[in-house]
Amino acid sequence: GAALPHPPNRTSACPHLKTFLKYGRRSGDVSKRREVAWIYVGSHNISKVAWGQLSNHDSQLYIRSYELGILISPHTLRGLIPLTPPHTT
Repeated sequence: GAALPHPPNRTSACPHLKTFLKYGRRSGDVSKRREVAWIYVGSHNISKVAWGQLSNHDSQLYIRSYELGILISPHTLRGLIPLTPPHTT
């Protein structure tokens, strides 16, 4: 299919994308195998502007910038990709 055209004056702009990943061992897992807990992909910075700030004695959430993100859990990905790193010898 045809590629989507670039917006005017934006042909060399980098995407505004952040990726956060939680990776480690599950508590109580005797195998001690490491796995993905969750993955977040979106446009949020780690700031009050992006996530909001409580105001009026913590009764209101003030958001100055709306962002979009997706939180992916291993349950969402089960069967699609391996969630543990390959074994090395």
